[in-house]
Formats: sequence, C-alpha cells, structure tokens
Amino acid sequence: MRNLLILTLLFFFSFSALQAQRLVNPKRSFSGGLMIGAVGSQVDGDQYSGYNRFAPMGGFWVSRLFTDSYGVRFEFRYIGKGSLRNQGKGAERRKVYSLALHYLEIPVIFEYHFLERWAVGLGVSGGYLLAAKEENLYGNLLVGGRKKFRAYEVAAHARVAFNLTTRCNITLGASYSVVPIRGKMEGWDGRNGQFNNLLTFGLDYLF
Repeated sequence: MRNLLILTLLFFFSFSALQAQRLVNPKRSFSGGLMIGAVGSQVDGDQYSGYNRFAPMGGFWVSRLFTDSYGVRFEFRYIGKGSLRNQGKGAERRKVYSLALHYLEIPVIFEYHFLERWAVGLGVSGGYLLAAKEENLYGNLLVGGRKKFRAYEVAAHARVAFNLTTRCNITLGASYSVVPIRGKMEGWDGRNGQFNNLLTFGLDYLF
C-alpha cells in the first residue's frame, strides 16, 4: 500500500514538469491522464470458454511521441480478470464456476499513430496479483492442496485507439498471458497450465 501511494504521488507531481515541457516543445512532449474501462475475460486451460467474466479497470497513463507517428505509452492500473460459468435461465440460473483475479498492472505499449485520429499499439505488461477468489456450487475452492496462482503475471497486449476529442480517446484491446498464471490442473484442459485471455474497452482522459 505504501509503494502504491508513493507511485501515485510521484505521478501527479510529475505533471507540473510535463506541462512545462509541453509549452517548450509541444510536438515531442509527454502527455498523460486518467483511464477507466471494462474487461471481458476468460481463462484458457480451465473447463469453460467465453468472455463471461466482466470486470472493471482503471488507473493513469503517460505517453510520449518520438516522431510524428511513433511513440510509447506507460500505464499503471488496476484490472480485474478471471472466468465465469452459469447454467440455466431465469429463476433456475445458477453459478457453476467463478474465478475472480485482481491485479495491479504496468503495461508498456509501443504505438503507431496514423490518419490524425487513429493509433495501434503492441506491448507487454508486468502484473502483481492482489487477490484471488475461486468458487463452485459448493463454495471456496482455494483450500487444501489446490494449486495456487502465481503472484506475478507477464502479458502481451495489442490495441487500437481512436481520438474522439482533444481530451478523450477510446481504446479496444486484447491481452494474453505470456506464462501460465497457474500450472495445469489434474483433469482440466490445457497442457501447459492456465492463461488469462482478455478483451478490453477503455476511455482515456487527457490532462
């Protein structure tokens, strides 16, 4: 918690310097702001498919253009991931399986800007698992000898962004774990373990 507070304070204090640089060289200056969004998530290697787990994400970002077209973006964000399976409809609908994973994540995205308002990006992130909750019909599954989730995650990212206004962008992205978030479970799919598989939608606000 203390490290998170320090990072947050450093981010906001840095904006005075960023704004000053923008006045000196606006085309090559840093920019930054806040972001919020939603995640559709599944876990490859479990017994279920479909982006059925919906979760929030949010944090802040800083970016810099190196040329008129190429730049890099850094983010610090909370993001929810996991898996969900329901059966039945209406009053008979019931939750068969639920996995909720909560991460702090730092993506680094290399971007290509084109057609004035569009950008595409590729990158990687490091994530730290804050908490995990896994349940089925009978209750909590993270007990006994069940395999634990890795404390850290490395993921690959791809996204496209569109500039709505001078201060607002929308982003659509996909993310996939580079290494397993947990080893293979006996009797489950996935020869190499389990992997987070995400679709994301985000809104950026530029300071």
